[in-house]
Amino acid sequence: MSNNLLAAARPDRRIERTKGALLGALLALLADKPWDEVSVQDVCECAGIGRSTFYLHYAHKEALLAAGLSDLQVRLREAGRRQADKPFGFLEALVDHVEEQRQVFRSIIGRRSGQAVQRLFRETVEQLVKDDLASLPAGPEHDLTARFLAAGIVDAVALWIDAPQRMPKAEVVDCLRVASGRVVR
Repeated sequence: MSNNLLAAARPDRRIERTKGALLGALLALLADKPWDEVSVQDVCECAGIGRSTFYLHYAHKEALLAAGLSDLQVRLREAGRRQADKPFGFLEALVDHVEEQRQVFRSIIGRRSGQAVQRLFRETVEQLVKDDLASLPAGPEHDLTARFLAAGIVDAVALWIDAPQRMPKAEVVDCLRVASGRVVR
């Protein structure tokens, strides 16, 4: 195999570092500011990267967030596979991640977020739910069920993360599994 083919198969470390710096900057900013108050310029300044470099990789800040959510979806899917014996195995990892990134998620899915951001996060969860429901017959009810469950999960997690006195993670996961299980019976 030629060196050119090997290089094409491997991601460029500089590009990955740049993308990681941009996502890290966005998340750091979201811990302090609502989504609508964070600009591409803010992200670039925080990351120490020029705007032209940002636009080489992303069309707008929503695209940067979508890329981060795509990476999260991959990690949650893997966690779900490790808990395949439980319905909606990704839920525990999702709730853990939300708690670890509480301030960021309050900006993304809580009261401080924008509708576009909530939609992106719901679509991320919806795909995970669809993966879990793959054993059900395909059809409009499959998609409706996945959308219904994803919206419920996201809304419940947003309520939990915004609550002044939150219930323990394990209870949240159990409640979400029980409620989801009732829907797919």
